[in-house]
Amino acid sequence: VIPSRPGTHFGNNRICNPMYSYDITKFKKMDYEIKSLEKMRDCYRKGNILLEHVLENTDGRYKKEAISLLNLGKFIEHSTVTTIHVKEWYKLKRRLLPHIMEDEIWVGGRPQQKKETSRSYELPGYDEALSIVDKMKEIANNEILNATNTIPLVEHDSRLGFEPSMDYSSFYV
Repeated sequence: VIPSRPGTHFGNNRICNPMYSYDITKFKKMDYEIKSLEKMRDCYRKGNILLEHVLENTDGRYKKEAISLLNLGKFIEHSTVTTIHVKEWYKLKRRLLPHIMEDEIWVGGRPQQKKETSRSYELPGYDEALSIVDKMKEIANNEILNATNTIPLVEHDSRLGFEPSMDYSSFYV
């Protein structure tokens, strides 16, 4: 928990609530969301590459504004990667726990057609569990790299990622 002053709107890290408004055990929906986020990440990545080429032929005030825009685009790209990692991590974590397996078809993030669902409680075997843990370690390492690459963007413009109602301060540290 991040310490905060009394009266802070989202104090004590309340914005990071693990509750979701929909049933996140439905992996097909999460798969759809991950694919959508991957498209978003790819679009921002392409846009950032285009903007880098524009910077080569820009100078003065326009270059400064283009650098800020590129910085923002890269920050959004990195934030999207973090969201993908969180969803992939969650899916793997759920596979390590006993859970209900349900088969559904998801189109556009909503159940369009339900097949007969087969429900069973399953746990992974030892080798599969080790494989899942290895994948989780890989995601963690990729996220550490992603976060490390995000730090210079925030150092360049501290407004990125700042959410004022969280009352960030070193007041208690």
